[in-house]
Amino acid sequence: MADFLEYFTLLDILPAFDLDLTALETHYFQQQRNNHPDRFVGKPNAERLAALQRSADINLAYETLKDPLKRAQYLLLLQGMYVGTEKDTVKPSQELLAEMMELRENIDELTEINALYAFVDEVDEMRRRLLNFIDVAYNKGQWDKMAQLVLKLGYVQKAMNDLTKQKAKMVKAGKSNK
Repeated sequence: MADFLEYFTLLDILPAFDLDLTALETHYFQQQRNNHPDRFVGKPNAERLAALQRSADINLAYETLKDPLKRAQYLLLLQGMYVGTEKDTVKPSQELLAEMMELRENIDELTEINALYAFVDEVDEMRRRLLNFIDVAYNKGQWDKMAQLVLKLGYVQKAMNDLTKQKAKMVKAGKSNK
């Protein structure tokens, strides 16, 4: 597996939270072309295995960096902070837990499809604001603040997934006005 710092190096991009995803994809495909295992057919077994591992590392780097939550978690990991993993070194604040409990309660109380659509928009706006706040915290080196924001982003993304499931249930039950 690649060392932590290699994800950005493997894809030949500078470490940052706010990435140009088009450029990231371009760098990814370029690195995959240059390191694809098929280019090492006929080479010694050790070279073929190394190319296969490097290709897997490049895929993992790309999958991590293209997702804002995974990217933020990874950037914190580079600071020695585990967030959103089994090895968490950062715990959510009481305020964050209370805020997320309220969010969950609001989701559970949704019974009308139009209210659900409005709430999806509200939660999506919360997610967009969080991405901006995370970028600011990263650029200022405010790791503890960034960690709490990343925890919140994880909760918000889970809430968005739950809202999508709830929408599907409502539509299936014939509660859709659309």
